Order: sequence, then structure tokens, then C-alpha cells
Amino acid sequence: MRRLHFRPDVGRLYMALLGRVLFAWGRGPRRFFRYGTKILYQNNEDFQSNFFPPFQKVMLPPNSFQGKVAFITGGGTGLGKGMTTHLSILGAQCVIASRKIDALKATAEQISSQTGNKVHAIQCDVRDPGMVQSTVLELIKVIGHPDVSVMVMRRKYEAFDVDITYQDVLRK
Repeated sequence: MRRLHFRPDVGRLYMALLGRVLFAWGRGPRRFFRYGTKILYQNNEDFQSNFFPPFQKVMLPPNSFQGKVAFITGGGTGLGKGMTTHLSILGAQCVIASRKIDALKATAEQISSQTGNKVHAIQCDVRDPGMVQSTVLELIKVIGHPDVSVMVMRRKYEAFDVDITYQDVLRK
């Protein structure tokens, strides 16, 4: 039977490593999110808000996009609508595009009245390359070349991403 010996130098090394993990020398315990939180949304109920309170406003100075043109696809609802609103608050002239022109016009009116900047609505189905090209030409004709381009699309697939072909994406 082989006997295992405890080596004191290994025990000290283990304790030193454990101390390095749990405590930064002279700085107290390390927090688990030392290298930044990996979350996209934060609210006041999250435990991180005790250390880093959520910032509820745009972090850029006013008029950061003054005189700039922003083109946002999927700007009628959701993320696209939120991005359009904030870009318009920052001074950009926005053009939103989506398949549903009624929702686009309502969103454009709402954002224009809220921010004071004109928001243009153009109907476009991003699955059709010809329609995208004509939309961009119309955008250039109406207010000029875009400085900012935001592409927001919502897709719902029944298969895994590896099973989807380009033709499946165009059909959906």
C-alpha cells in the first residue's frame, strides 16, 4: 500500500493561490463582476444595481448627430423604434423603413412630435434586394446619403441556424 504524504510547500502554494483569488492584496474581496457585467439590460432589482446604478438616459452629449442622416430598417417597433427615438433626440434626421407602412407612419409622427426632428417613413422589405436598392435611392433623393445605418430585423425560425439556407431566409 502506497502512502500519500502531505507536502507543506504545496499547502502553502494552495493557500497563496486561494488568497489571490478571494482577496486582492490590500483591496478587500474581489467582486464576481470585476471585469464588467455581461448583461444587456439592467434594472433596479438586479443585485448589480447596488454597485452600479442603471443609467437611464443617452450617454452622448446633445446634438452629437446634428446634421447627420440615419437610416434604420425595422424602425416601426421595438429596438428600431428606440434607436430612432434616441438618434432623433441627438439631432439626426432619421429615415425608418419597414414592411408595414401604417405602423411606420404612426411611429414617424410620434417620434417627430416628441423630438421636434422630422422622421421620414419609407416602405421596404429587406428580403427583396431590388426593393432595398430603390429604398436607398429614394433615401438619397429625399435627404441625402446616410451617415448612420442601423439594420434591425425580426426573424422567427423553426429550425436551428445551421439548418437554414439563404433561400429559407428570403422566404420567411
